[in-house]
Amino acid sequence: MALIKCSDCGRDISDRAAACIHCGCPIGETASSQSSPPNLPAAAGGSGGVWQNNSANRQGSRRRSTPQNVDKPKVNTMIRAGSYLYLSTLLLSLMVYFGVIPIDLSTLFMILTLIMGSLITAIALSAVGLSQISSSGESGKGSAIAVIILSGIEIIYRGGILFGSFPAFLF
Repeated sequence: MALIKCSDCGRDISDRAAACIHCGCPIGETASSQSSPPNLPAAAGGSGGVWQNNSANRQGSRRRSTPQNVDKPKVNTMIRAGSYLYLSTLLLSLMVYFGVIPIDLSTLFMILTLIMGSLITAIALSAVGLSQISSSGESGKGSAIAVIILSGIEIIYRGGILFGSFPAFLF
């Protein structure tokens, strides 16, 4: 058994070892060929990541990093704001429905007016975001359409309660 130097970390290792016990470098390969091995999907036993060469960090070891999704477009900010506003009005409605926020007749109209204004604003934000994504390449088209449709349904229902067309049993 002879001792050889690891091509990556420079420490002494056995020539019979399959990989360096200090840094994990496979024996007989150079650092350049190790920095880009084929990515194995998670189903094939790999992590789907990319090998990182830690030759600069002599104390470190080889590890797999998680792949970065650089191709994934970001969601439009206006659409995200419209979605959050819709969800917050839904949360407010549920809090009133389950009695977390006690209401009487005067607070009912105040909360309904607040909810209606928030829903109209959510529709406006989502519509503006929907018009922006065609030119910017951002994502969120499905979210914007869902917010516009659901907010429209809520406005029709809440408006019916506010103007006396529907009973307020479901608030």
